[in-house]
Amino acid sequence: MLGIAGELTDGTVATWTGPRTLSGHIVPTLTSAADAAGRPRPEVVTSLPVAVTDDADAARAWVAERFGAANTMPSYRAMLDHEGVDSVDQLVIAGDEAQLELQIGRLADAGATELIAVPFGDPRQVDRTLDLLAALTTADTGALEVVVTRS
Repeated sequence: MLGIAGELTDGTVATWTGPRTLSGHIVPTLTSAADAAGRPRPEVVTSLPVAVTDDADAARAWVAERFGAANTMPSYRAMLDHEGVDSVDQLVIAGDEAQLELQIGRLADAGATELIAVPFGDPRQVDRTLDLLAALTTADTGALEVVVTRS
């Protein structure tokens, strides 16, 4: 599918994928197909839950409880295996503001061109997350565009 996307489309959207899968599988496969077809570099959009929090473990547990069924879906399972993780909660972008900036930076370094950030948690956590994401959308974050959506 990535080969077809590289050959025929403007890019792809990846969900439940982290930097290892992006840089080692998705981006090179997509880009190689685009190059072979004489097309411009494809966009690589990734979507992940994001939380500015003082308790990243609790945030991951929240995601595991609500989205753990994705661990057994074949397409997501394949991406989790590429990433070398057991479950989707291990891909959550969670921590304090500095940790989130680093984690989001890793996605950009891996070749993602856009992050669809999905804030989650209690109202205070969501507010903190939205404040950080708003700052990132107005800052120069390099090649990565940050888009915020509400779950």
